[in-house]
Amino acid sequence: MTDWLAILKESVHEEWENRPVVASLATVDASSNPHVRHVICRLIDDQGNITITSDARSAKNLQIRGNPHVELSLWLPQKRQQFRIAGTISTDSRRDEIWRNLSDSTRATFFWPTPGQPRTADQSFDDAIPDTVTPPPNFEVLLLTPDQVEHLDLNPHPHRRRRWLRSTNWIVEELNP
Repeated sequence: MTDWLAILKESVHEEWENRPVVASLATVDASSNPHVRHVICRLIDDQGNITITSDARSAKNLQIRGNPHVELSLWLPQKRQQFRIAGTISTDSRRDEIWRNLSDSTRATFFWPTPGQPRTADQSFDDAIPDTVTPPPNFEVLLLTPDQVEHLDLNPHPHRRRRWLRSTNWIVEELNP
């Protein structure tokens, strides 16, 4: 396990314990306009890949299909640390496994009407879907593969900022904060 991944996993575990890991994900649209939204990090594996679930009908997924280069930012307020992870997103084949691990209420959202479209009075929004129901085609599992990781620790004086690049085999570089 690389240095940055060990630091990330330990920090996330201490900050979030058994709660969902919420991060900001930045994408760009076809006109190069940036878009940021919060996502749940479902899994951070031992290679540093981050698993996210998303609705294939969403603007986010359309933007990723047009340009898979993204940046994910984690702010850990109790730890006073920030992680910025840049890389590419691809689809992940572990749909059934991830689907079973979602809550009933989260699974229900994938049966709701298309995200971002105008709401009408006749639409229904299920409260819960059991894990025995087959995932709908719009349920996507996205995998962020990091190419660059920055870590900013606000605890020491001066603050500590480091960067790791896949292209240098994850050798740490100390940066000015």
